[in-house]
Amino acid sequence: MRRVAGVWGARMRPAAEEMISKRVTRGMRVLDVGGGGGTSGLATHIIDRMTYDEWMQRWIPEGVEIARENWCVHDVCERVPWDYPDDFFDFVICSHTLEDVRDPIWVCQEMSRVGRAGYVETPSVFLELTRGMNTGFQAGKWVGYCHHRWLVAEECGVLLFRQKPYFLHSSRRFHFPRRYRERWMKADQAYLGVFWEGKCIAKEVVMPEELDMKAEIEAFILAGEGAPNLAMRMHRMRETLWCFGKSLAKILAMDRRVRQLFSGK
Repeated sequence: MRRVAGVWGARMRPAAEEMISKRVTRGMRVLDVGGGGGTSGLATHIIDRMTYDEWMQRWIPEGVEIARENWCVHDVCERVPWDYPDDFFDFVICSHTLEDVRDPIWVCQEMSRVGRAGYVETPSVFLELTRGMNTGFQAGKWVGYCHHRWLVAEECGVLLFRQKPYFLHSSRRFHFPRRYRERWMKADQAYLGVFWEGKCIAKEVVMPEELDMKAEIEAFILAGEGAPNLAMRMHRMRETLWCFGKSLAKILAMDRRVRQLFSGK
């Protein structure tokens, strides 16, 4: 897999579309997975929950043509193989879909089965951890896009999916301020773009413990900022003081009294 830098855009980046066009030649079958809401101009086939008629009425981009018989209405996360034979497509595009769906691992497996190669694009973890990405009423309250389920990263050729935890919205310790959005755009760190061949390998990073999840998110914030932010420093200072107080109470044989005091018994 090869990482591709990204910039802001509702559909796939024009730069990514151009790079894909160098790999796709006339006569190839190209599937756009979940492409009803932002169809690639290179696609010959679509698989989406949206119907062809809905697409024609509301979403069809200018200059994009898809034959009705090449449109497949299907929930891509349903644990039923897609209605295509193995290696049917020369190229598979999945742009701004995997972060939304309930089972991206299954989607990647099916893309690998029906396609020989492809391209995946999602918001980067940095962008998804930035406050104020949505528009409209109270948009600034939320971190990343409110409808996205996953934080998506890539490591050693593997797409990694982490559940997007709810505590992101609660503290500056777990997200970037709104102004960082422009920073990611200028640094080409807004989107994750990955080309794959043969197989699109994907795994879920399971974090059942709250402390593990918070440590993972803090690691991403540190990677983006280069140093702990004020909320992290305050949290660590409180933890240090709490641990010191517990140790002092134990030394002074007051730990039982302190526990009784805080438990109210």
